[in-house]
Amino acid sequence: MKSVNSIGSRDKRPLYIQAISAITKMMDSGELPLGSQLPPEGELAELLGISRSTLREALGHLETHGMVSRQQGRGTFVSAPQGHGFLGGLERLEPFRFVAEQANKNHQVVERKVDLEQEYPEIQNELKLEEHTKFNRIQVVESIDDIRCMYLEDYLIADNFASEDMADFQGSMLTYLIENRKPPLSYSHTKIFGTCANEKVAKKLNVKIDQPILHLQEKYFDAVGDVLGFGYLYLVTEHFYFYVTRRVKPN
Repeated sequence: MKSVNSIGSRDKRPLYIQAISAITKMMDSGELPLGSQLPPEGELAELLGISRSTLREALGHLETHGMVSRQQGRGTFVSAPQGHGFLGGLERLEPFRFVAEQANKNHQVVERKVDLEQEYPEIQNELKLEEHTKFNRIQVVESIDDIRCMYLEDYLIADNFASEDMADFQGSMLTYLIENRKPPLSYSHTKIFGTCANEKVAKKLNVKIDQPILHLQEKYFDAVGDVLGFGYLYLVTEHFYFYVTRRVKPN
C-alpha cells in the first residue's frame, strides 16, 4: 500500500474523524477498492500515524455507515453502503458537520440566533431545576448540499456559561461544549421518535406542515454528571437516513 500523509496537529478535527477521512480517500482513489481487505490494524495505524484505539474508533464508525465490514478471524473489508442519499449514524454525540465531512457532503450553517439569559418554564420543569432558572437559547439551521436538513434548539443553563461566549461562538454548540467547556460535555439522555413538522419547524426546514421528520430530545451532561441543558433536534430524512449497528450480546 502506498504511504499516506500522517495525521497531524494542524488539522483541528478529532483524530478519529481525520482517520475516517484518510481511509475514505483511499477507497475513493481505488487504493482500497470494493471487496479489498484493509491492512492489519497495527500496520494501518502506523501508516496513518495514530494509535490502534483511535483506528478502532474510526473503523467502528465506518462499519456503522456500511463502508467496511469486520469479519471475525479474517479481517476488515471494504463494503458498499446500502440505501440512497446521505448516510449518518446516531450512536455518537458529534457536530453535524463532522458527519457531513465523512460523507463528503457540503455543510453550511444557514441560520443562527442566540437569546441570552431568558426564562423557559418548560425547560426548567423538564430538567427539574429551581424556579426562575435562566437559559441561553441557541437556534441553528444547518444544510447539506444546500438542502436544509437539521433544526436545533439548545437551551443551556446560563449560570454555567459566559453570555459573551454564547453570542460570539460561531461553531456548533456541541463543539463548544466538548472543546471549550470545563468539564466538557460527556453524554446525553436522548428520546428519539418520529413526529410531524409543526408550522415553526416546517418554516425552518422548508418542508410542508405535518411532513414526517425525525425528532430528538436530549438532556446534556458533563463529565462529572452535572446537567448542562436541553436540546430539541429536528431532522429531515427525505434525503438521507440514520441507522445504528446492533450486535448480538456475547455469551
